[in-house]
Parts: sequence; C-alpha cells; structure tokens
Amino acid sequence: MIKAFTLMELMIVVVLIGILSTIGIIFWPTDDAKRKVAEVSTSSIYLAQQEYNSNNGGYYYTSGGCSSSTTQQIITNLFDGNKDLSEKDFYYCISGSSNSNTFKITAKNIINNCQVMRDEKNEVTESNC
Repeated sequence: MIKAFTLMELMIVVVLIGILSTIGIIFWPTDDAKRKVAEVSTSSIYLAQQEYNSNNGGYYYTSGGCSSSTTQQIITNLFDGNKDLSEKDFYYCISGSSNSNTFKITAKNIINNCQVMRDEKNEVTESNC
C-alpha cells in the first residue's frame, strides 16, 4: 500500500510556510528602517556637537568625504570612543564653516547615493533616498 500525504496535511504545511515567510518579511530591515537609524545617529552626533561647542568654543569638523575614517574620527572626538556608529550601511562626516559657526552632519549610504543630513539648526534633509 502506498502511503501519501492527505490534503489536510499539505494545507497545514502551506499555512505554516506562509506564516513563517510573513514573519520574515515583517522583521527584514528595509531601506526606510536603515534611513531612520541614520537619522537617529545624526541626532546623537548633533547633541555631541552642541556639547563640543559648549566645551571648546566651536564645532568639530571632519576632513575629506564621508568614509570609515571620518566615522571613526567622530566616534573618537565627539564620543570619546564610546559610541557605535557601525550600522554598516552609512558613513558619517561633518562639514561646515567655523567662520559662520555652521555645520552639516551627513550620513552617506555605502551602497547607494542616499544621504541623510542634519544642520546646526537641527533640520533634517534627505537626498537620493
């Protein structure tokens, strides 16, 4: 006698696969979630910039474009090496002018051209996202 699956058993398997795949889709990080993490990180950097300005009489700036080295400079100089900005999706840098007391924090996506920027007025803008 040949033993086979019943229709009920097959339906239960299909339902279980559907539930598991839905859970996977819900918890899979999307570009929007990654961009939100970059926005929160720029907020942390903004607050550290305010403290740095208060202690040193001016804002902190990185040199060059956004890269892993400028991200490390920010961690070292603004957070005393105690912050983790290693989301692996964005590099961070700070540009601006000490003469006009302005700065722009940029979180640049490593893979695409998406940039999340926050200025000295705490205004957030996005580009290519």
